[in-house]
Formats: sequence, structure tokens, C-alpha cells
Amino acid sequence: MTKKLNRTRFVADRTFARDRDGAEVLLAAVKVTFDIGHGHAPRLSARQVPLARESDFALTKRATDILLFGHAYARDGVPTIASEVRVRIGDWQKRVVVFGDRRWVRGFGGFRLSDPEPFVKMPLHYERAFGGEGHRENPLGVGA
Repeated sequence: MTKKLNRTRFVADRTFARDRDGAEVLLAAVKVTFDIGHGHAPRLSARQVPLARESDFALTKRATDILLFGHAYARDGVPTIASEVRVRIGDWQKRVVVFGDRRWVRGFGGFRLSDPEPFVKMPLHYERAFGGEGHRENPLGVGA
């Protein structure tokens, strides 16, 4: 095994993988975690998230992963059933709409999804996003 020398202050590691022709390839990854507050420039986080996901060591990556952790807040602290969260880094931006918790309820003719429950603060987690068993895009999600 090759010796790892990390001269950065960030999380770094390496592993071996095989490419599609069976050749052994050394993969190196450096992961940096930033804190982003409303209207503020990103700041290096005091807590650097460790390399843990399989995607951290993908054989090929065409772009940088951006993972969003935090909370969605209702405007002015007034409970709402939905709130928009936007992330912008340079020219790239992403918008997601966060809904209050919903439940499957039995109704006339079968099950239906309830109306969203009002919230003031809602955690943003991959596991809380739409998906679930059978959903390729997010098998860990809820709502299936």
C-alpha cells in the first residue's frame, strides 16, 4: 500500500479500485466542508465531515458533489406548509421546495397523502426527501 501524505488541513484518503479493463487504479479524494449562512459567503467549517460515502471514491466524476445539510425555516417564524431553499455557488444554483410532514391516510377508495403539516423549522436530509424502496434516485427517502 502506498503511503498517504496529506499536506492539506482537509479530510483526505485513498483507496484502490479496478477500471472497466480490470487495471488497478489508485483513487485519492479530498473532502472540504463549508458552512453557508443566509446572505453570507461560505466559511470553512470547524467540523470537517469524514470521507464515508461510496460516491466519495467514484472512479470517474464529471463535477463536484454539493451536499446540503441544515434546516429550512418559515419566513418570519410564521408556520408554513412549504418553504423554498436555494443554494448558489458561482453561476450554479439549485432550488428545492421543502414541505411539511405528510402521512398516508386511509380514505374513500384507498390511501391518499395528507396535506402538509405546518412547520417553522424543518431539517434538510436526504433520508427525509421523497423516495423510498424502489426509487432509484433516492432509495433512502420517504413517501413511496
